[in-house]
Amino acid sequence: MRPGLFLLVSMTALSACSSDYGDGGFACTSGVCPSGYVCVDENGSKICRKSGTPAGDKSTAVDRGVTVDTQLKTEAPPPDPCQGKPDGTDCSPTGATGFICRSSKCVASSCSDGFVDTENGEDCDDGNTVPDDGCNACKFGCETEPDCDDKNPCTGPDHCDTGAHKCQPAQAVTDGTNCPMPPPSAAIGSCNGGVCAPKGCGNKIKEGTEECDDGNKIDGDGCNNDCTLSCHGDTDCDDKDKCTGVETCDPVKHACVAGTPLKCDDSLTCNTDSCDPVLGCQNVALDADKDGHGMAPCGDDCNDNDPSMHPGLIDCVDLKDNDCNGVTDPDPNAKGICWQDVDGDGYAPVGAATAIGCTCPTGYVNKDPTQAGNADCVAKLSDVHPAQAKYFTASYCKSGCIGAGCLCKVGDWSYDYNCSGTEEQQYKSLAGICTKCVGSSLICLLNPCSGSGWVGATVPACGTSAKYQTCTDKTGTNCTATVAIRNQACH
Repeated sequence: MRPGLFLLVSMTALSACSSDYGDGGFACTSGVCPSGYVCVDENGSKICRKSGTPAGDKSTAVDRGVTVDTQLKTEAPPPDPCQGKPDGTDCSPTGATGFICRSSKCVASSCSDGFVDTENGEDCDDGNTVPDDGCNACKFGCETEPDCDDKNPCTGPDHCDTGAHKCQPAQAVTDGTNCPMPPPSAAIGSCNGGVCAPKGCGNKIKEGTEECDDGNKIDGDGCNNDCTLSCHGDTDCDDKDKCTGVETCDPVKHACVAGTPLKCDDSLTCNTDSCDPVLGCQNVALDADKDGHGMAPCGDDCNDNDPSMHPGLIDCVDLKDNDCNGVTDPDPNAKGICWQDVDGDGYAPVGAATAIGCTCPTGYVNKDPTQAGNADCVAKLSDVHPAQAKYFTASYCKSGCIGAGCLCKVGDWSYDYNCSGTEEQQYKSLAGICTKCVGSSLICLLNPCSGSGWVGATVPACGTSAKYQTCTDKTGTNCTATVAIRNQACH
């Protein structure tokens, strides 16, 4: 018996004997007495008395103050079972488990004390609580391969290091490898970063005919929401708008890079500065008198407030430099020529009737139709003339009528409202990616978004309708697209 157990038994026996009855003994209330004493029945009471002594001899009864103390002092406790034993030796009492020797003392065994107590069900004991180090809560991390199986087909074969009892990290299989989706799904997925994900565009795995898959629904970021590359070359980024500069395709990111917008402001006050998507910068001289010649120095008109003064006129005797050659009235007999303008649009056709005089009568103009850019191609339609800037969705007849009720020969219908000899479409661009113009230039202020154009692969002919995408900046930070049916206008 170990010292602690001896003391426990003695104290228990002592507490069991109580209430002096005056007859030479102490009451034995629980039937337990110290070593060498027995519990006897005297006078109807249980008394602890030394073995072999007569009843009533108080000197042989248990005495808390004398007999028991003397007994504890005189009887030597049994030696500890761990004296001279190595640490970790099992010292559990008979019929018990869970005690080991530590520093020559028999103590209760515990996990993480550094000693393997197999009697207490321990496989190992590394003296720490570090997880997944081969010994977890005094149990081996693994002993066979199935102990490490995480049931994940996308992490590769699982392996147990039977020497260290540790599961070795599995290598993720190649992204895109087929894998069975977790229950309850019975579909086949694709491995993605060690996880089985559903197949299809948007799962961050390039599969089948997909050119890319970045897992988002953003167009123009290099990989569109249909899993095609945003661009393959610079031509894919061209928005057909000269005002926005030259767009390029980033060969690594496959994303379009915006061009540098044109700066059309020439700082001159004698013209208007604008940018045409097809022609680029347009610096048009101001023409206050509407004689077709702009204000100097942007144009060649020597007096932009008088339509009877501009290059090309005959210098009449009127005290004006009509032809702007710097000489006033060089020929005192000179007379001007005027040409009849039937439709009143400011231009006469080739072969029109003429009138002589420095001042043209009503219905006549002083623009010589034989000079380039001065001839009216249809004398009876005021909307048709060389200076026409508007675009029209209805054609006209060259004979001089217009609209559905017009009787016109085959081949005489035309959209050439500005007499240029060609039918020029107003909207020539195909739809692109709506892109916000960056910067605070005049170009960005006038045209904050690029990408507007016809939806599809072709630009519709004059007078026909199709879907047209318009890019607008509604938030101040992002351009959005709206699509509606539009008629193609021309001039």
